[in-house]
Amino acid sequence: LVLHIFSDGRFHHLWAHSHCNSGNTCCNQYSTSADGNIAVENSKLVLEAITGNEMFKAPCLPNGNVFQAIQKRREALDWAVRRDPGTGAPKLCLSSQPFLPSWNPPGQGQAAICYVKQR
Repeated sequence: LVLHIFSDGRFHHLWAHSHCNSGNTCCNQYSTSADGNIAVENSKLVLEAITGNEMFKAPCLPNGNVFQAIQKRREALDWAVRRDPGTGAPKLCLSSQPFLPSWNPPGQGQAAICYVKQR
């Protein structure tokens, strides 16, 4: 889970996940990426995706594989800057994960997430 914020008001978001059931050699891969503009409006962090794509790859079920462009969309999220308790590094916490894939069941991925500053 990565969120790059650039000084000119742009962002790049990337989420990738791989899941293997125990004893299963067929591991599913999921990802979304989004590029667009970022702003703060009132108390919300607004991520407006202009381009991006989403992918689902299931080697054992190739008919269900998906790779497609995401729809342009705007996500307004509650946010806070906190300190990582272990390292003291600043982290950006959002009320939920942005740009969930279109096939994501409603309610999943709605937990708060935090990005730790890397540099």
